[in-house]
Amino acid sequence: MNEPDMTPELSLPSFTRPPLQEVAAGVQFAPVGVKSVDVAALHTLLAEEYPNWVDAPPLPPSFETFGTVPVGPFPVPPMLLGGTPPWLPRAWFISADDEHIVQAQPDRLIVNWRRQPQGSDYPRYTEVRRRFVAAHDAVERLVDQRGLSRPLANQCDLSYFNVVPVPEAADWSDMDRLLRGMRLDPGPGWQASLSDAQVSIRKVLRRESGVPFARLSVDCLPALDFARNKSWALNIVVRGQPQTGNFDSVLAFLDAAHLEIVSCFAAITTEAMHMEWEKHT
Repeated sequence: MNEPDMTPELSLPSFTRPPLQEVAAGVQFAPVGVKSVDVAALHTLLAEEYPNWVDAPPLPPSFETFGTVPVGPFPVPPMLLGGTPPWLPRAWFISADDEHIVQAQPDRLIVNWRRQPQGSDYPRYTEVRRRFVAAHDAVERLVDQRGLSRPLANQCDLSYFNVVPVPEAADWSDMDRLLRGMRLDPGPGWQASLSDAQVSIRKVLRRESGVPFARLSVDCLPALDFARNKSWALNIVVRGQPQTGNFDSVLAFLDAAHLEIVSCFAAITTEAMHMEWEKHT
């Protein structure tokens, strides 16, 4: 995966009824010295689209690594977070319809869309991207007003979380109904019926020079939907380091990650599911 200068409006596989439940675009940067009063000021800048506010525990720093070192996240003691008090929470600014969230903490900005039981359809990547740009613009205006350090990105991630109902007369272990080539067929020495299964797939993404900079992760595991029906959670995430710390590189990373995720999703899922989701290009 390269990071070309691109717009997200490219010819990609598309689905009229995708099984998406949530999409999240995020950037991690060196802490900018934010205080609780600054978080309140950021909410003021975003309150028109995100009037509601709740607090959540902060996320630890996370870095995608390669080679023999295990993959993160790697928790960092609070005293190392640029002097930020360890009790400063992660703020969730939430839209009135409960579908869109901006998450902000001293070293992280995340923008989410999440499906609600009676909510609208997925608004597509372009809308998630627009909201991410607007939220980042608000952060930059805030740090300029407060005389804080400008945020320099050191990691980015784009995550797609799907929930796919298990077809009738199938069970969690019948992953071949969802994923190509995943039929579980125990040999004659073991006739026990399988109750469930899960699979994880990883792919290292490299620049044209061959240097790894990101990883695509696919995880499929048993889940329950809103109505507590048997489903598969199919999560696809691209996480890694942008070319530089500036925001143009962040957007280039997210756009390229979007291409990688959509292409992966179409490639690994079955034709039967494509018909159900009304695939087109």
